[in-house]
Amino acid sequence: MHERLPQAVNLNTWPATFIPGRDGLVRSTHAGFAGRATGELHGEMVTEITHTVEKLLAE
Repeated sequence: MHERLPQAVNLNTWPATFIPGRDGLVRSTHAGFAGRATGELHGEMVTEITHTVEKLLAE
């Protein structure tokens, strides 16, 4: 696993999200989780991840 996902070596967070591009390489990462109870932070997280995924899908 470490050869395929070196970003995860010694990663000390949970959860961790790795978003691959169409080429199979990790294009974005997100550490942690902001649940609905965090209010504005949750909205920002959803917007950021949605934008990243839409951008990668458009490539």
